[in-house]
This record gives sequence, structure tokens and C-alpha cells, in this order.
Amino acid sequence: MIEKILENSQRLQKLIGIKLYGDGGYWCGIVQEFNDEFIQLKHFTKNGELDGMAIEKIVDVERVDIDDDHLTAIKIVIENRQKIRDIEIKSRIFTDLDDENWQFVSLKPYENDRNVLSSIQINNDDYYKGFVVSISEEFLKYEIIDNHGLSYGESLFKLEDINSIKINDLECRRRLLIYKTLNVS
Repeated sequence: MIEKILENSQRLQKLIGIKLYGDGGYWCGIVQEFNDEFIQLKHFTKNGELDGMAIEKIVDVERVDIDDDHLTAIKIVIENRQKIRDIEIKSRIFTDLDDENWQFVSLKPYENDRNVLSSIQINNDDYYKGFVVSISEEFLKYEIIDNHGLSYGESLFKLEDINSIKINDLECRRRLLIYKTLNVS
């Protein structure tokens, strides 16, 4: 069965994912060559960049992913990697920032803007990437977009818990491209 999957990847230039046992890692790419003992995979990063060849022993492969959300997202990124770099980074001048309202002033311009993803860090711990759905002086309603460009739903955060904000960084642009591609109506 594994030979057929590897052969299809090679013949059709189809992405597969290879998860190795333990902490051996995970490779996403297209099979270049294989035999009974080894796989040579043209490996791609999560940002769609070619990252050389990975050669692994077949006995070290725990799992082969052939069709999942991660591979769908990577395929979109590979096909559109230049678009990610070309997405305009909207910057707005924040002359009214102060210690009391910097989160509100920083995020308010992006309220209901479906063309910009932001990244927020909560209590020096978890990072979330998503859309600013609505914002008040105390709360942020935020639609979280996961690594595969899928909506993880909406959450409400206290503005005072936000300690870091990034707007349209590379990871946000990558997720935005996948999100928009998957949600074309």
C-alpha cells in the first residue's frame, strides 16, 4: 500500500506528509525517488519554500499523510508563495498610544477588516492569530484562524491581558492567503 502512495506522489507530483517515529520529525513534500528501504522527498517549508531533499528510511516512517488540512494548506501556500510576500502590510500611525489604551488604539483600525490578520499574545503566554471582529475599551472579540487557514471560532479577550500585538506578519499573511483561498464564494 505504501508503495502505491509513494508512486502516486512521484508520478502525479502530489504532496504527502511523512511523520517519523518519536521526535524524528515531519516532512512535507513530493517523492522524488524511493525503493524498498529509502524515500527521497523534495521537502517544502510551511511557507511554501523548497527546503532541499529529505532522505529517510521507510522503517522509520510512523505515518504517511495523503490528504488532510495541513497538506491542503501547504499546497495553497506553495502555489501562491509570492503572493504571501506581496500582500501589502497595512500600517497605520498610532500617535495616540499610551500605557492605558495602546491595545485598543492598535487594534481598532482593523475592526471588521477581513484583509488583515493580527497576532496577539495573552498574558506573556499564548499567541493567537485572527480577525478583529469587534473591540471596546475593555474587550476584544476575535475570530481565531488556525495554522490551516480555518476559523477556530470567536473568542472574547480582556484588552488588559494583551501584552503583544503584531499586524500582518509573515505567518498572518500565510494564514490569510489560505483562509481566503478556502473561503472563496
